[in-house]
Amino acid sequence: MKAVADCNIYISGLLFKGPPSEFLRQAQLGRVQLYISTPILDETVGVLGREKFGLTESEIARFKRIIERTARKIEPKAGVDAVKADPTDNRVIECALECQADIIVSGDKHLLQLISYAGIPIMSVREFWERGRER
Repeated sequence: MKAVADCNIYISGLLFKGPPSEFLRQAQLGRVQLYISTPILDETVGVLGREKFGLTESEIARFKRIIERTARKIEPKAGVDAVKADPTDNRVIECALECQADIIVSGDKHLLQLISYAGIPIMSVREFWERGRER
């Protein structure tokens, strides 16, 4: 299954235990094909650098390497303007369109409100696991 995750999933998955960390672990094991673009990676690294997390430059660099080993990096060619309230969220949709993702996994309210885009479902990581158990 091809998936694109937003910055929230990476941050939560790297820093805390719970469904996002399990999602990233499944990607590391190859059970989920995770894709990322430079804008998503840059946003994630920028958020990791916020003072509230108290991470060192070395820790941030280590997390970046983990992401780069876990997700396949692609560069979207087309832009979208689907999320008016937070245009940076469009980068997630662009990445999903480029890799022809089966799903977008997000913790972002603006993306989750869309429910889907161009036939690609957008859901929380918890909903992703619940649907997986139903199959």
